[in-house]
Amino acid sequence: MKPDPDIAILLHTLEKMGVEIRRGSFDAAGGLVRMEDRYILFLQNNGSPASEKELYLDAIRKMRPAGVHVPPRVRELLGEDDWETDKGDGNG
Repeated sequence: MKPDPDIAILLHTLEKMGVEIRRGSFDAAGGLVRMEDRYILFLQNNGSPASEKELYLDAIRKMRPAGVHVPPRVRELLGEDDWETDKGDGNG
């Protein structure tokens, strides 16, 4: 199976937002948590690419990043066209 090209752009967006990604075996499906002043996205080691993609999108939706450029493809995946086009550093 061919890797999903959207995964890389979603991961890049999350990194720019300062989200730490952790993989492991958890009792839950995974998801975004806030621990003091940082955000961590927990992913199952055996999670499917489709479920991981949904977790990435859900994390971006919940954070609604201000000051971070959200690429057009990510906005398209989110199904939202009301994102500001670039309030970040222009490197995205």
